[in-house]
Amino acid sequence: MDKSEFVRIARANPFTVFPFPYEQVPADWWAEVWQADWVRHAISSDMARTVGKAGHLSYVDGYCEMLARALTPRQLAALYVFIRDKSLRHESEWRPQFESLFKSCVSVLPAQRPEPPPEDGGEVTGEFTGDDIPF
Repeated sequence: MDKSEFVRIARANPFTVFPFPYEQVPADWWAEVWQADWVRHAISSDMARTVGKAGHLSYVDGYCEMLARALTPRQLAALYVFIRDKSLRHESEWRPQFESLFKSCVSVLPAQRPEPPPEDGGEVTGEFTGDDIPF
């Protein structure tokens, strides 16, 4: 498979399973695929959904490593912000993994947002009897 065929297939479906490991994909091939707006949005949305459900990035071997080789630190930082804003998870749950996978962007990542206080405002005290349940 040459670069033009890879780019054509990956732009048509960026979740295609290729007959070779992601580690063998040249960085410039995937960098070219990433230039398509819809590809960027599809992959970023999938990563945000994964973090939202699992609390971490969960991808096949080599996938994140391929992105790390192909994307610039600023592109990776933009991916981070997208995941942060769309996943609805505290950054502390997944940021360490992101930083470990995408080391080149750590210096340009935004500061971690403070986590909100617990919703209930404190611990529950007293004994639960069930007498106050209206059914």
